[in-house]
Amino acid sequence: PGSPAGVGPTQHVGLPGIPVVSVFPALPPVLGQPNVLVCLVENIFPPALDISWTSSGAAVAAGVTTGPFVPAADLTFVRLSRLSVRDFPWIFWDFLCEFWAILG
Repeated sequence: PGSPAGVGPTQHVGLPGIPVVSVFPALPPVLGQPNVLVCLVENIFPPALDISWTSSGAAVAAGVTTGPFVPAADLTFVRLSRLSVRDFPWIFWDFLCEFWAILG
């Protein structure tokens, strides 16, 4: 589940512990203007998930801010990662969420 650019995350109904990911710009995109891409991961349980970003296939560390796990009302967790970008139409940005579920 996602949302139109600049609108924010949508509501979801997920199975407990199966992460739900939304990616959106912090502001409406304007060509050539800086912006922030937001990766919002909800419905995390247990709180064991890494988020990383790539640009045209290469790992990106500069301009990345990943927050802590935040408890949600339904006893799962939420995590945000932000990537500061300039809008260059020929550059592709990707994110990777690695969920470390405990099986047993």
